[in-house]
Amino acid sequence: MFKKVFAIVIIVIAVIVLLAAAYLFFNQEPLVSVSIPVVATSTDANGNPLPHLDYLTPEQGVVGATIDLVVENLNGFEGDLNAWIVNSSGETAFLPAAENLYANGTYKTLYPNHEVIRVKISPTLCQSDNEYSGLPCAKSMIITPGSYGIYTKPWGNKSNILIFTVTK
Repeated sequence: MFKKVFAIVIIVIAVIVLLAAAYLFFNQEPLVSVSIPVVATSTDANGNPLPHLDYLTPEQGVVGATIDLVVENLNGFEGDLNAWIVNSSGETAFLPAAENLYANGTYKTLYPNHEVIRVKISPTLCQSDNEYSGLPCAKSMIITPGSYGIYTKPWGNKSNILIFTVTK
């Protein structure tokens, strides 16, 4: 008789534990909350939308290649259309716009609802932005085959980084 009572007590306890676990599982907030930021709607300290590179095309090419950076929220100084390139050692160089696609509205037909910066991957790039100063380049970066990060940085607000591969 004792064994039957003990077995019934164990079963009742197991049922109570399972019911309690089910209650906790279905009636509580999740133990882990995951937040996925939406970069295109992120803002800086002043509430201005941050730049976001949607994609670049092509994603690889030779030294001298011209690439289009398709961007959202590009708010550069006086409409500047510039970008930056970073190598695997962390060295950065300035990528001035190779062609202004805004002057004649070309970008509107190429990339509807986006902004675009067209840059050229020159063999040697200046490591500083001297466009307004007119000063000579103090230090250059030589572009060799490999992977490079490309980003924009209007008003000091750095965008996400996309990868461009120099093939030769």
